[in-house]
Amino acid sequence: MNHAEIVGIDILWYDQLVTLPEMPAENGSAFVEGSSFQGGGKVCSALAAAGRQGIPCKLLAVCGDSRRSRFLVEDLQRHGVDTAAIRQIPGYEEGWSIVLSDAASGGRRILWHHDTRQPGLNAADVDGFAEDIARAKYLHLCRMDETDRRAARIARSAGTQVCLDADYYSREIREALPMVDILIGSEEFYRDMFPGGGAFADHVRSILRLGPSTVIFTFGSRGCRGYADGAFFEVPAFQKNIRVVDTVGAGDTFDAGFLFGYLNDLGIQRSGEIATFCSAGNVGRLGGVDGQPTLREVVERFEL
Repeated sequence: MNHAEIVGIDILWYDQLVTLPEMPAENGSAFVEGSSFQGGGKVCSALAAAGRQGIPCKLLAVCGDSRRSRFLVEDLQRHGVDTAAIRQIPGYEEGWSIVLSDAASGGRRILWHHDTRQPGLNAADVDGFAEDIARAKYLHLCRMDETDRRAARIARSAGTQVCLDADYYSREIREALPMVDILIGSEEFYRDMFPGGGAFADHVRSILRLGPSTVIFTFGSRGCRGYADGAFFEVPAFQKNIRVVDTVGAGDTFDAGFLFGYLNDLGIQRSGEIATFCSAGNVGRLGGVDGQPTLREVVERFEL
């Protein structure tokens, strides 16, 4: 396999996805319209989506030695992700979640568990794959803990761009922004970072002063807005009659679509359009990974 163009760091997750006609009331019950089991995790799902689009990817992570662990690793491989950098720890338990999707409203509820007391990916793991990080075009992260920051320092010194997908705002992430080239933030991140309101452009400029050169905020059905290539931009959501089945992985699929566009030098506007297309296609299908568009679907839609 050629060297990875995107290297990511994440925790492996095992997701059970359940679709209900509508959420039951307290002490109530509901008929299950559909259910599936698959791998999850923000960066894991983004790499799986990128792999489905033909982009060489590698994941740095740890896994256990259970049947569930083997399923998660094989699921990534099935989508084209290089798993050679996943270290096995006997007895390690991956994170797991139960995702309840409301077909009537398009909303969801997530029950999850991950034992953070377990040993996980460490600096030695990152250093062992420093060459992969240095040769990649993008390092994709989502937490900016010490392990992520270690990898980011390697990337920055080698000229690899650091892309951070931030769902939630925290002081830890704010302090790490000088190490980030591309920030993709959720609407919740934006609201938490700027709770007092104000002009969007002013808020983005304040982030640019901290370090990132590209800032993108996703706003669900309202598309995305931000700053890239020296100018502000706005891309509306992909307009198509799509019945919202499951929103799991929509943001992760957005990341993959955006990076696909950037890797192919398609510019911010086109990259944003591909990202919103991928995200829209995801919500119309059950599953954060299996619901993601393939390379053929992207190429045909955008006549690439």
